[in-house]
Amino acid sequence: MEVVVILTAVIALCLCLGVSLEYIMLGIMALLVMVLLCIVGFFIYCLFDLMGAKKKYAQFSKIALYSQHSYKTAFYTIGDSEYPNALPCEIIFKRRLYKPDKTVCVWLTRKNIVYDKNAVITVLFGILAGGCSAAYTIGYLYEFFTF
Repeated sequence: MEVVVILTAVIALCLCLGVSLEYIMLGIMALLVMVLLCIVGFFIYCLFDLMGAKKKYAQFSKIALYSQHSYKTAFYTIGDSEYPNALPCEIIFKRRLYKPDKTVCVWLTRKNIVYDKNAVITVLFGILAGGCSAAYTIGYLYEFFTF
């Protein structure tokens, strides 16, 4: 919420100083590109983390608050140990995606977190969608500045 208030104040100040609305919109688009690149960077980090992971078979144990982060995630049991999923749990289809009586394939990383199939799909789709969005926006900004 604070970010919205700060952006609104900066935009109002720019308008008072006579900055063109086009340049304000380009600034907003440049900020959007930076956010998209950060998102794509996060998913690329997850992909590299996933590339070093080992395939294991695990059983879903619970959905709980992950102690190191502020989100609920799925926990899987491999052998006698319980590992958290790397990404937050799905909200809508919990009963369909997380079945306690079913053994599923997960990827265990060196940091002792797992990626289930939902997390892998999220990482791949995040790279694809975020990359396409960032590329399109960068192309638009490039076209604008090269006339």
